[in-house]
Amino acid sequence: MARLSRDAVILLFLEMVVLQGIHELEHIVQVVQRTVLGIAKGAGMLGSAFDIEPVHMVYNLAFLALLGAVYVGCRRDRSIIPKRADAVMVLLSISFFFQGFHTVEHVVKMWQYFATGVNGTPGIFGYWVPVVYLHLGYNTALYVPVVIAFFLGGFHTASGQILSSAFGGRRRARARAA
Repeated sequence: MARLSRDAVILLFLEMVVLQGIHELEHIVQVVQRTVLGIAKGAGMLGSAFDIEPVHMVYNLAFLALLGAVYVGCRRDRSIIPKRADAVMVLLSISFFFQGFHTVEHVVKMWQYFATGVNGTPGIFGYWVPVVYLHLGYNTALYVPVVIAFFLGGFHTASGQILSSAFGGRRRARARAA
């Protein structure tokens, strides 16, 4: 199996924080639409176009793969983690656990979707907890440890340095060429 470079793991971590942050915001907007604004089928910012079970399944598998790549990259080479490596690994493990279960929930939802043809199936716990709150809960439970690990581990500084070097170097090269 190919090993990711230090920079690749750090930038994947940044990508994970940004993408899941947008996804988390989508779930918050859904809850606000349904509870505050009274929109019974409030589907979030992009939900009206993408609120179908297969899209959720693909996103959750992709996020699980991204989280797995960051986890494995950090586990294989702890020096990738700028600081507080033990805490970062515990937090990533917690997130990985919640995302693993969240993905199982979506596998069940897919099975229900194909069996019934109905979009918005309950999954495992959706019979007892409204799905909009349940998935906000799942996403929050897996996102909070990722965000804490990102900042506690110093990935925010490391990713900023990598991006600054990459884009700053291009600007300097263009200025020299002009």
